[in-house]
Amino acid sequence: KFPLRNGLSEALPEYPFVLLDVRGEVSRMRLEHRRSTPAEVIDTWVNSWGLTYAARIRFQAQPEEDKKWLNNAEDFLPESPFVVRLECNVGSILQSLLVACKDYGHLSAAEARELREAKSRGSNSNDAKVQRDRVKRSWKEGPSLIPSDPAVDAATKHGVPTFDQFSAQKGEARHRLADRWADEEQKQRQKE
Repeated sequence: KFPLRNGLSEALPEYPFVLLDVRGEVSRMRLEHRRSTPAEVIDTWVNSWGLTYAARIRFQAQPEEDKKWLNNAEDFLPESPFVVRLECNVGSILQSLLVACKDYGHLSAAEARELREAKSRGSNSNDAKVQRDRVKRSWKEGPSLIPSDPAVDAATKHGVPTFDQFSAQKGEARHRLADRWADEEQKQRQKE
């Protein structure tokens, strides 16, 4: 029997599998054959599951081994009941792997690829349909999303300047101020 997270158990599957510890959550992944390497598993993640940056994930060696990490090309993954802990510096990659394990972990690489392609074909056709419907509709002006303020409405009715008008007035005021300073400097020089 294979123990599950909720205390229940199920019969062991006929295919080889590895238990992966992703951020403290143990997930089961079906292997293509016994004695699989981390490189083969990463290849499945990238090509069949669609995890683009899965090559950044490291596989931790078992505690009784004399090294900390498994060599992707040379070492073999220990099968169940051993759990292989995964680490990555980018947490979102591990989170994506955890979600993908729930979707594809029980499938072979070919079955996972077919399921992923079917999902993408289905979502693309729906997205295209929504996009086509959106393009066919004409634009309708709806009600204002900004709540109306009576003080602002009154100000716009009574000639409050726009931003451009205000900027122009501000520029004129700067020139007047500069002129006044120049006049004051001239008066100071004349007094001396």
